Amino acid sequence: IHRLGKGGRYFWQRRRERNPRSIRERIWREAWLSYELARRLVEALQEREVLGFHLEIHVDVGRSGRTRELVEEVVGMIRGSGFAVRTKPEAYAASTVADKHT
Repeated sequence: IHRLGKGGRYFWQRRRERNPRSIRERIWREAWLSYELARRLVEALQEREVLGFHLEIHVDVGRSGRTRELVEEVVGMIRGSGFAVRTKPEAYAASTVADKHT
């Protein structure tokens, strides 16, 4: 969560899952978990009648590199669910957190 001029906070969860996972499976899992968290967060904010927020999901995919074949799929799923989405290099939140915890 990034509040302009007030810094940011992120939420992550370590999970033990079978290995090895393909890059496709890992990216889809991360994107789905991000979507689910965003959906629950929006529901909670709406229940509390919090207005004036803009929520976007940052996914760890980009037009170059190993994830380039997944960009359209993942972006389509998130946009189709009603959320704004950012990919590398604009997905600074996903890249920063991924680099910190891998």
